[in-house]
Amino acid sequence: VRAFLQPPMQGVVLETYGSGNAPDNRPDLLEELSKATDAGVIIVNCTQCLRGTVSASYATGRVLMDAGLIAGSDMTPEAALSKLSYILAKKELTLDAQKKLMAQNLRGEMSADLEGAKLCLSDSRFIQVIAKSLSVSCKEVGRQTPTHLQQPCNS
Repeated sequence: VRAFLQPPMQGVVLETYGSGNAPDNRPDLLEELSKATDAGVIIVNCTQCLRGTVSASYATGRVLMDAGLIAGSDMTPEAALSKLSYILAKKELTLDAQKKLMAQNLRGEMSADLEGAKLCLSDSRFIQVIAKSLSVSCKEVGRQTPTHLQQPCNS
């Protein structure tokens, strides 16, 4: 692992167990991963499972995040590799900007993080069409759903 993570290596997709778990009883391995991320290697943690997501819910997943790995969420390893290649090619970006982009949904390669998001039926044309077909409307203080989309609820 030490030899593999040496320059000119710039990025790695690491496939881990379940929700992003790896052996946490190997301080030598964790140290090498941490050294590599400190040296500027972008390491993306992806699950090898067909369904699921990388999570810091478990201690074994948390140690990888603490070592500087980026949680790949529900990206497939193939999508993560393509995304990593794209981002590493953007030489005008700083390392921090590249890492930030790796953790964000750019083109549907990973589920959007909706935690803390305030969604309303009037925020999206697609959602407005669905709301209209379901006879649902959304009213907010200072902003209302367009009149042609407002329909009374049948409840």
